[in-house]
Amino acid sequence: MARDADLVNLLNTAIRNGGGTVNELIAKGIRAAVAEGLLHGGDRLPSTRTLATLIGVSPVTVSAAFGRLLAEGLLKTQIGRGTFIDDDVTSSLSPASTSDAQPLPSQQSFAVAERPGSRIRLVARWMSAVDPASGINLVGGYADGRLQPGRSYVRELQKFLRRQPDLAIDFARGVGDSLAREAIARFAIGALGTDIRPEHVFVGTSAHQFLDVIVRSFLDPGDVVVIDTPTYYGALDLFALARLKVVTVPSDEDGPIPELLEQVLIAHRPRMLYLNGSPSNPLGRVASLARQRQLLQLSRAYQLLIVEDSSVFPYYFNQKPIHLKTLDSSGQVIFLCSFSKMLFAGLRVATAIASPATARRLGNAMQSLVRMSASLPQRALARYLLSDRFQSDTNAARTIYRQRYDALQQGIVEGSCGAVQPRASGGLSLWLNLPGGHSGEMACERLAASHIFALPGDIFNPFPEGQPAIRVSFAQTQASDLKLAGREIGRVLTSFDLPAGSALPLA
Repeated sequence: MARDADLVNLLNTAIRNGGGTVNELIAKGIRAAVAEGLLHGGDRLPSTRTLATLIGVSPVTVSAAFGRLLAEGLLKTQIGRGTFIDDDVTSSLSPASTSDAQPLPSQQSFAVAERPGSRIRLVARWMSAVDPASGINLVGGYADGRLQPGRSYVRELQKFLRRQPDLAIDFARGVGDSLAREAIARFAIGALGTDIRPEHVFVGTSAHQFLDVIVRSFLDPGDVVVIDTPTYYGALDLFALARLKVVTVPSDEDGPIPELLEQVLIAHRPRMLYLNGSPSNPLGRVASLARQRQLLQLSRAYQLLIVEDSSVFPYYFNQKPIHLKTLDSSGQVIFLCSFSKMLFAGLRVATAIASPATARRLGNAMQSLVRMSASLPQRALARYLLSDRFQSDTNAARTIYRQRYDALQQGIVEGSCGAVQPRASGGLSLWLNLPGGHSGEMACERLAASHIFALPGDIFNPFPEGQPAIRVSFAQTQASDLKLAGREIGRVLTSFDLPAGSALPLA
């Protein structure tokens, strides 16, 4: 087709002219094709494999370019039909808009998302690129359901169905099943070391759901939220959808720096601080007792609501985490925990633990927005939490995750000849910074060419000018594969030790 030939010529010209990674140049070329009238709303693009063959690059590279444009809203996909130019964008795109826009000074303090959901779509794009037959999947950041906690939960579920089948088909209130609330309260007393009452415990499907309810209940469009970075990518999409302004606070190995956080509080007067608890995701950082106390003192002084999102706290390597919720004496902290991330992804049960000061508003919002919830998974989880196996199961899983982390870390050190020394204090992922002038996407593309799949770090950052990095998750991969993957990661990371812009383009 003549149009496809013209598109191929345009893309080849863009790639030859350089000025970025190959997937960035492909995306830029497609934007230009729309702006110049070569492509119109509703036009179908060649498949990733076909286009890759036509322009002589890897299908993974084309897939990454399409992922960028899907996130921007320029493209849309239809299952079984292919990838199309979105009907609504042609008229609003001009040649001037295809250039790399520089942020205005007023935009540099706040995250500005073009379209909510962009990061979720990018993650889905990278996950779909994984070849389950030959690839090593380091994309997913959640627990391995094949380990003992997942198997024990399934046994409790089966026993519950045999003994109380009538209860399994009933629904629970929007705030959660009463037995599950009581069980989680007892579990939290032991895990957090503080008094928790069942009426302050809420049970739902995910920590993301609770974050959505909290944002709707406690914040208004235009309010400011403070985060440390990198952070949970789903929260960034959610904040964009709620039209909140996001301000980042610099951190060190111990978490947000209190002196700099106070400057942010004075300058922006935020309503909420959203933090990944210890071990943090994706850094695997465990904050100190002194730092946690400083953060709480600031939150009290500035009347700041803190949301502590801590779903993998049993999986620490050395120092047992101390949670903000444990130290909270003034009701500033709402603690979120996703058992789906802790035990296995398909569980779809999470909890929010509020205080007397916040429980009524959160409970009313859950009743209004959720109305009813599924009692079956909540009841089965309650039985598991109250059993004598949960602690021993998670302890055993922690040992396995530590072994997998050690294998990945050792492989990276070997592959980089000691130049890269990654470190984490717990969690299920490892965060790897890149030299300036390079990109996480380029690193992930190089790894994908070796059938190793990770996530670019900018997905976890609201600002594109953040430190380039990649996130690799070791939770679901065997230690032997992790060591092999680590060696390749080490080689790729050291290959970036070049002057900015001198890296070879990917094919």
